[in-house]
Formats: sequence, C-alpha cells, structure tokens
Amino acid sequence: MSATFFIVSLIAGSSANAWGPRVVISLGMTLTGTGLLILAAIGASDGYWPIAAALFPVGIGLGLITGPIATVAVANAPAARSGMSSGLVNVGRMVGATLGVAFLGLMFGPRMDEAAKNAPHWMSMSFMIGAGSQFLGAVIALTWVRRDSLQTRAHHARGVSDVARPKVQRRKPSTSLASLTPRLLMEERLNAEPTPDAIAGCVRLQRQGLNTELQSPPLPAAAAA
Repeated sequence: MSATFFIVSLIAGSSANAWGPRVVISLGMTLTGTGLLILAAIGASDGYWPIAAALFPVGIGLGLITGPIATVAVANAPAARSGMSSGLVNVGRMVGATLGVAFLGLMFGPRMDEAAKNAPHWMSMSFMIGAGSQFLGAVIALTWVRRDSLQTRAHHARGVSDVARPKVQRRKPSTSLASLTPRLLMEERLNAEPTPDAIAGCVRLQRQGLNTELQSPPLPAAAAA
C-alpha cells in the first residue's frame, strides 16, 4: 500500500489538472472504499495475498485523494487564509486517525479477552463502516467539488470581471457617407479618427447648424508634412 501510495501521488496532480479534482477525488474514494470492502470479506484463515490485493486499491485511492484535496482546500480559501486552510486539512486528518485509535482502545481495552474472540467480526464491521464513509465522500465530491476548483479565488474574480465588463466596440465608418446627415457624419468622423482637428471641425459644424454641409476638417500638421 505504501509503494502504490507513493507512486500514485506523483501523478495525482497532473491527473487532477487534466480531468479535474472532482473526478480524481471521487475515483480515489471509490477505490479506497472498494479495498476496504475486500478487507471486510477476508477471513481469519486467509493468507497474505488476499490482504495485499485488498490494500492495493486502498493505496491507489489514498494517493489520488491526498494531494488534490489539500490543493482544492487552499485554492478556494482567501489568499490571506491559505496557510490556515492547509493546516486545517492536515489537522483534520490527524485528529481523525488519533480519535479512531483512542476510540478503539476505549471500546475494546476493558474487555480485551472478549474482543479477541470476536476480532474478525469487529474488524469486518470497521472495514464496512470505513467503506461506507469513502463511498459517501465520493458522492459528496461529485456533487460539490467543481471541475475548476484547483483555480484560485483571485483567478475566478478576474474571470467574473472579464465577463461582466461590457465590450466597447467602435462604430466603423459607413461606406455611403453622402447619405448621412451632418450629425451622423460628425459621429462617424469622431469614432473613426478622434483627432483634435476632427473635434474642432465637429464643434464648428454644431455652431453653424445641422443643415450646413459638412466641411472637411484640415489635416493634422504631421499628416500634411
């Protein structure tokens, strides 16, 4: 299990980038739950190889889960609290393992002899509960984890602002300028080439009145040279 966990962890990041963390996390939890179900079905008289075969998907599943879950937790937290988010993920994992061991000792410590007689039964029950928790986690990941959850909140904010920002498009000059009124022709010239000379010509046109024929504004000195 440790070897498969180490090897799969090396490719978990690239897999999450390619398929999305939702698919990778749910697949990892499904594999882990499958391995735990196999362990629940193994009896006391079975040999080593059935146990190794059951631990193989568990190692793959844990390798797929560990890295993407921590990355998703950090990426979806504010930048000022990214360290706190990563710490909470690690603390939650350690607290779960510690409380699990303490709970087993509290339940079976006082009656160790009785627990030893029914050890296969209690082990199977524990593995089945763990498998159910993994399958539930897979459903939660498919439901709540977004495909783009690896992107930071700042990236999402930039994307939303880009979508919300209206696109300003300049009006292209019409090909039939002769059919336009002086006011429309003034707007066309301002949109096409808002130079100081064009603006001054349009101001003169407004002063002369809308029925006055448009006088072409003088060319800029740089263009005339």
